Amino acid sequence: NRAVFERNVALRAAGEAGSYEITLTRADGSQVHCLNNATPVFDGAGRKTGALGLFSDISASKAAEQQIRQAGEALAQKSNVLSRTLDSLVQGVLNVDPQGRCTAWNRRFLELLQIPEALMQSRPTIVEIGNFQIAQGHFESVAKQPRVDAWRTDPPRYQRSRQDGLVLEVQSHRAADGSVVRTYTDVTATVQAQQALQASESRFRAMADAAPALIWQSDVSGHPVWFNQRWLQYTGRALAEELALGWSTRIH
Repeated sequence: NRAVFERNVALRAAGEAGSYEITLTRADGSQVHCLNNATPVFDGAGRKTGALGLFSDISASKAAEQQIRQAGEALAQKSNVLSRTLDSLVQGVLNVDPQGRCTAWNRRFLELLQIPEALMQSRPTIVEIGNFQIAQGHFESVAKQPRVDAWRTDPPRYQRSRQDGLVLEVQSHRAADGSVVRTYTDVTATVQAQQALQASESRFRAMADAAPALIWQSDVSGHPVWFNQRWLQYTGRALAEELALGWSTRIH
């Protein structure tokens, strides 16, 4: 404060007008932020005879500036935390505003959808992203290319395959204002495991149907879920009829 005051006193002595901020201390020890508009005073001969200072209390505006600065710092910190959190997710995340423009995304989204960072930095619409994917041949086949303008009416959950065979589960979470948060999850391993299980079950049933024995399968509660062809030939009933019967009708 002293340095500021002395520097401006020197300017007034040189005949220069100006304003400056300074913090003054009251008799009770409290401080007040002031803006001083200082103007040199000259006599009729042009000689400097003094200076006129107008001190204004700017404590309220300084406090508001500090609150805005602190709020900005807190918001920046929260944004950094949110960004790091999003980038740590195994799912790709995309936020689309009510007008269909992409406003936020994470690294995993770029990886799973094979979208260049430069395209996203231009804040494209989701329609423009879809057109880019089609142009780059990102979909498994032309027949399975989605209608890029149907993002508002897409089912809340569906699966699609990339041209390299990777399977994505896409979920859309719609807000009341029309915005959408989409998540993209790599479910390739799950789909392959399901396909392997179905293939294994089909092989088992094919062998069981060819076996010269009566074979049945039940669930964990003991209810029958399947009978082989030899069983159906032996009883003369269709599979649906067998499944509808209780065990008491089969045991004599």
